[in-house]
Amino acid sequence: MEISFPSTSISGYSCFTSTSAKEIEKAIKTFATGISEIKIEQVSQDKALKDAPEKFKREINRLLFEFMKKPNATNPPFEETPIIRIRGAGKLFLVSLKKNTPIFQEITFHHHKMQEARFSLGEESEGTQRLLDLLIILLAKKEHSVFVIDEFDRSLHPQLTLHFIKNFLELAKERNVQLIITTHESHLLDLSVLRQDEIWFVEKKESGQTHLIAFDRYKERFDKQIERAYLDGRYAGVPLFDHFFFPDTLKDKEQM
Repeated sequence: MEISFPSTSISGYSCFTSTSAKEIEKAIKTFATGISEIKIEQVSQDKALKDAPEKFKREINRLLFEFMKKPNATNPPFEETPIIRIRGAGKLFLVSLKKNTPIFQEITFHHHKMQEARFSLGEESEGTQRLLDLLIILLAKKEHSVFVIDEFDRSLHPQLTLHFIKNFLELAKERNVQLIITTHESHLLDLSVLRQDEIWFVEKKESGQTHLIAFDRYKERFDKQIERAYLDGRYAGVPLFDHFFFPDTLKDKEQM
């Protein structure tokens, strides 16, 4: 099971160590990010760790040494398979071994309208970075995988969020995987996308406690447009506002 909170990375971009760059390219192109190609280029260890603290550099060397002591670590299919991901200073690096020699590679991105330019991970938008981190959900090969993600839609366009969920549901027909999310994205309240028993609302009581309410308790028609009804307060989980904030200092000025 993979669990992600809003302030944490979902997978640490683990798709780059479990999937080929071509497969990731194929996946990312379906989301209209503009990325046309993913480049993996070898760089020196000094360049990859240039801005890293000394303590971090020592830890990388320790991990490499420990891995080299493992049986078959330098034999196919282990050799040249990325064993460490390093993310820092807005860049993403993969580390593998070749004949007991560490190989550092940097991942960069090309865009179809700017083929001459290369962009590091940190130069991509927050939404694209978030999407790249989420891709492991679509690319996961392990059966019985369960992903639990808080605030799934953070930094994502509403239509991208909806497209991602639709894509996952299509894949889930062929794979034994499950996705559990919390979200504020009301576009997902579509009974042509989700079943009624797949939707739950989180309602906050006056005491401040929260509890879950199953949507199927409302017994709506299968063809009902529920997003507008939800936003209008027909169901639970909608905050109610009865006044605006007005600073006291401004109120004092008005009274002068």
